[in-house]
Amino acid sequence: MTTVGYGDQVPRSSAGYVIVSLLMIVSALYMAMPIGIVGSAFNRVWEDRDRLLLLQRFREHLGQKGYTAKDIPELFLFFDEDKDGGLSLKEFTQMMSSVQLGIHEDRLVKLFHVFDRNGNGSVDDAELVRVLFPKTFCEIYGPLQRARKERRHSVQGFPVRRQEVTEINAFRPSVVLSPAPCAVGDDALSEPSSFPSENVHYENPLDNPHERAVSL
Repeated sequence: MTTVGYGDQVPRSSAGYVIVSLLMIVSALYMAMPIGIVGSAFNRVWEDRDRLLLLQRFREHLGQKGYTAKDIPELFLFFDEDKDGGLSLKEFTQMMSSVQLGIHEDRLVKLFHVFDRNGNGSVDDAELVRVLFPKTFCEIYGPLQRARKERRHSVQGFPVRRQEVTEINAFRPSVVLSPAPCAVGDDALSEPSSFPSENVHYENPLDNPHERAVSL
């Protein structure tokens, strides 16, 4: 765009100079836009690569030291000095130093922000296990494990009930059963007759089921 045949053709009029100048600016911007997009994407990929390498190194180092995913809550409980349920950056750095990870302090800060996804300045054991051991996370913190703990608590302690429910009968419909009459003998077990009583007076004799049966 800026040169045609290495100077074989050059603008000669004022309008030509204006057009060529505009073309030079547009072409430079056209080339700069994709370069900026590619550069930002490359920067993100490089940061992701560094993050993945840090996580892989941390995971392998824990395995070499004999730690598993189920040991992470105990590690956090040991280094949680203020007992707030999470590790601050200082406590996290102390834990990394104790396991002898061997990375620089600035990379420790980057690793801390990798685990601190909600950005509250604290990392708990669930966040670390979710990132490092996603397959084991459900076994330790999954809903099935919580359901087992709740059922175990309901068996060992008081039963878990819904709110505003104090009686077990509240879960059942109210059904009143009348007592059956106590009868003695075979006559009490006989089925009731399907015909009306003979003492009933009928104006038309054919309305009487007995008379209608005789007439048939």
